Amino acid sequence: MQQSFELTTPVTLLGRGTDCDLRLVDNGVSRHHVEIRVDGEEVVLEDKGSTNGTFVNGQQVRQARLVDGTRISLGRTTMTFRRD
Repeated sequence: MQQSFELTTPVTLLGRGTDCDLRLVDNGVSRHHVEIRVDGEEVVLEDKGSTNGTFVNGQQVRQARLVDGTRISLGRTTMTFRRD
């Protein structure tokens, strides 16, 4: 199933927690898994100490700059970052 989510705030929290901006129903995802920060033209993903890690284009990362087409994997969930 594919869905889109627009980043409309400077900071977006992704995870299983009910307080997350983007809630992922995936047991492999931590309650507060990653944060995506938008600062002008730069978009940065930061792992928030997740149990299973965060993968960007197949590589485990703690922090990564996102560009159009970047693949992000959290647990069994994979998403693609798109920049208009």
